[in-house]
Amino acid sequence: MEEDNNWEPLLLGRPFLATSRALIDVEMGELMLRTDDQQ
Repeated sequence: MEEDNNWEPLLLGRPFLATSRALIDVEMGELMLRTDDQQ
């Protein structure tokens, strides 16, 4: 898999992260959002 070095930071507030059931893996640099049992 080719690494993408073109990325933009995404800023989300705590209320959004709490209501969207967000999981953040800081070590891996991943953000997973869940809605209606979909990721």
